[in-house]
Amino acid sequence: ILVVGGLPADIGAKLWECAAGGIELYGTESVNVTDSQGNIQVVNYTVASIIPVLVEVTIVQYNARRLPTNYEQLIKDAVAAYGNAYAIGQDLIISRWVVPCYGIDGVDEVTIRHQKAGSGYTTDDIVLAYNEKVEMTADNVYIEEGP
Repeated sequence: ILVVGGLPADIGAKLWECAAGGIELYGTESVNVTDSQGNIQVVNYTVASIIPVLVEVTIVQYNARRLPTNYEQLIKDAVAAYGNAYAIGQDLIISRWVVPCYGIDGVDEVTIRHQKAGSGYTTDDIVLAYNEKVEMTADNVYIEEGP
């Protein structure tokens, strides 16, 4: 079981509630839960590793009047929301980052580079481990204007 967020007692209670009888839960963390008979049960789970991701977006616009005045913030918010929607362990496919960018009126061309924080920017896909979860804010998105 991989979890993101929550207090250990709440995680344990919910997992105990949802687990089928006789099924042992595995993980690196454990918490004691009192069952309906008053017995202490050990519930195991693993907390996903939160991975900050940085995205550099270079845009080209052919008609500046089509871009809204707040286009940079719109792109930052859209890319951050897109990144946060990635599932745990889902690889970062470089070509997918353009999707939220083209949703902003006036953006005509997009080039993307990304990185797991501290690893250096790349245009290659980034493989995440089974227990890694992307975390982004608008501050993790950098906007450049191309030629």
